[in-house]
Amino acid sequence: MVNQRNNERKRYQHRLFNESSFKSSIAEQSGTTLHSDQGKQYACREFIALLATNKITQSMSRKGNCYDNAIAESFFKTLKVELVYQNKYKTKEKAEKSITDYIENFYNTCRRHSALGNLTIEEFQNQQAIK
Repeated sequence: MVNQRNNERKRYQHRLFNESSFKSSIAEQSGTTLHSDQGKQYACREFIALLATNKITQSMSRKGNCYDNAIAESFFKTLKVELVYQNKYKTKEKAEKSITDYIENFYNTCRRHSALGNLTIEEFQNQQAIK
């Protein structure tokens, strides 16, 4: 039974790290961080080694602290409400292109964020660079 679970976990990890979109769009970027909960699949040696091989920093929620991931959860809620639920994507590639376009050409450059004093992310970063 334990071996079966280990094999299932390894197959899951293998699928996760061998998707071409993951390798090309995320793993090759420097400074990438993967945030997760403390699930076994994210804490095992094999997964940590795969992250290290792909130069990805691991960030993990503290045990029992649901607020650790609040910023990411807020972003994904906004992404789903403002974009994903408004569209029906016929292919994974079309969804990926749409989401990338939303993040790069709207969310980071045009959308105002109350947590940043109603500045866009780009305006906030430029303001911080001047200081």
